Amino acid sequence: MSDIDRDPSDMMDQGQGFSGYGGYDGSGMMDGGGWMIGFGVLTLVLLLLALAAVATHLVLHATGRLGAGASSGSASHGTDARTVLDARLARGEVSAEEYSSTRALLDA
Repeated sequence: MSDIDRDPSDMMDQGQGFSGYGGYDGSGMMDGGGWMIGFGVLTLVLLLLALAAVATHLVLHATGRLGAGASSGSASHGTDARTVLDARLARGEVSAEEYSSTRALLDA
């Protein structure tokens, strides 16, 4: 008699369980799969967080916002100050004399 023709209750009596039918052991879970689902969900969440972090980094890098305040050299501050001073002169907010004296201070 093959396993297909057997009554499942006969297999339980022989201590075989339903192992021939997809690995069901009669305990209500298939091979302890409950914790595996939790692990899978945790892995998915961590993967999505990592993907979001990479995407954010790429967007910030592409727009030039990444590391804008990261450099602490005086050369970058001087360049920024000169750019602001040039823009203020162009808008007429400072006179030519104020521009020259401030530019001399920045260059020193």
